[in-house]
Amino acid sequence: MADARTIIDKLPEMFKEKKAKRYDRDIQLKVTGEGGGDFKLKILKQELTIEEGVFESPNITVSLATEDFVDLFTGKTRAMNLLNAKKLQFEGGGMTEGIAFMSIWNIPKP
Repeated sequence: MADARTIIDKLPEMFKEKKAKRYDRDIQLKVTGEGGGDFKLKILKQELTIEEGVFESPNITVSLATEDFVDLFTGKTRAMNLLNAKKLQFEGGGMTEGIAFMSIWNIPKP
């Protein structure tokens, strides 16, 4: 089974740069629980960079537990299921921003 750090390392491979056209964002990813952490995802000109840490003022903050993060990015569960269960939260920009965030990843289907 994959862990959160393995998934974080694979995010550049999962990133759909064509979908990120004009989607320049500072995204704060908060993965809570064992093996999680705070990650800064910067998308600029269709390029993704990731580092540990916290943005002072991100465009959007995406928060979820380690297990849910792994399940989401390995295709075990859908984002909508996590949203409905209030396990996946988007702060800043509302649902439209959350949908845009989810559209830039090549996530396996459940």
